Amino acid sequence: MALLGRMDLTERIDGLTWERDLNWITASDDKVTVSCNELSGGIQYRLRPFADELGTGISTTEETLAEIARGFLDRIGRPVEPQHLHLERVTYLYSQGVDVNGKKSDPAKLDAGLIFTRMIDELPVVGPGGLAMVKIGTDDTVVGGREIWRPIVQRGAKVPLRSPAEAMNLLEKQLKRARLEGDYYVCKAWQCYSESGIEDAQRHLEPCYTFVVESLGNEFDTKKVVVIPAARVGPMASFFTTA
Repeated sequence: MALLGRMDLTERIDGLTWERDLNWITASDDKVTVSCNELSGGIQYRLRPFADELGTGISTTEETLAEIARGFLDRIGRPVEPQHLHLERVTYLYSQGVDVNGKKSDPAKLDAGLIFTRMIDELPVVGPGGLAMVKIGTDDTVVGGREIWRPIVQRGAKVPLRSPAEAMNLLEKQLKRARLEGDYYVCKAWQCYSESGIEDAQRHLEPCYTFVVESLGNEFDTKKVVVIPAARVGPMASFFTTA
């Protein structure tokens, strides 16, 4: 109910239908759908149907779209300062018409999807969580979105961390235990926090090392994401307790 109010849907609340499907609670009518997952607190929402789109294309600059999205996220209670919220990329849904002679019109941007990722203590949050997507329509209003963004209720005690070299050693052992064929190469690596997906309960956000490893030389090239917990020895960092 509080979330619906922050989305400026108070006037529609009396007409919404409420449903539960496993861990999802959904409030909806013929125009609006807002769903919240009880395990993660993740939300999915559609505030205007595609059929009701007011314009034929988006011409607004990405800088202005980002301001609109940040304003919406601020209203529903997300920290929007650059040190907390990083604009990862902007995607567009395109539409294209065809006349009776088969001639196609120029593609038009029907809505913009702005994907933000999360930062904590200047470290990125990686994994299926730690992101917010805001969809903006042709009239520069928010029409939908999806996010996995567990609110932090307190900072935990300082914990000792493994060094990067120790994390690499554990990564090597893990790959050997998996008995993977071919040679694997680390193509990306982060010291970060890891946040789980929208269907998962997670009590703590803990520091970790995340590696993207790629196999070269097999019949098919493959990529694998490996997360190594960072807590053990070395420098100190905090973990965070989520709501």
